[in-house]
Amino acid sequence: MAEAQVAARQKHEDAGIDTRRATRFALGVAALVAAAMLVNAGITAWRGSAAGSRAEHPAPAMEPPVPRLEPDPQSDMATYAREQRARLDGYGWVDSGAGIAHIPIGRAVELYVSRAARAGTPERRAPAGAPAAAGKAAR
Repeated sequence: MAEAQVAARQKHEDAGIDTRRATRFALGVAALVAAAMLVNAGITAWRGSAAGSRAEHPAPAMEPPVPRLEPDPQSDMATYAREQRARLDGYGWVDSGAGIAHIPIGRAVELYVSRAARAGTPERRAPAGAPAAAGKAAR
């Protein structure tokens, strides 16, 4: 009996949520979602009937405005790539007045390597654990 008196005196914490108000809110949100879906279905049906009349008169093909600078971009790109490859693989003047020329990239690499070797740059060492022959082959 003492337990019953203690339980009667104890006050339990209130849940803090008014279930009626929360239920009304949830039902209101559900009603708004259903109304939005009905409005969407109505607009879709209305536009669908209007789309049938538009199918008879298709829109004209979209073209970029004048001037059309690249009538054939694939051949323009191929021409550009050929010009760039010729510049990389050929000799020519950058500034003839200043005496500045460009040389083929392969030749430029050869000159760079030979000048670096003459300047006494340190040799590249093979990674630890690699055979000695692999280090010599990499040079």
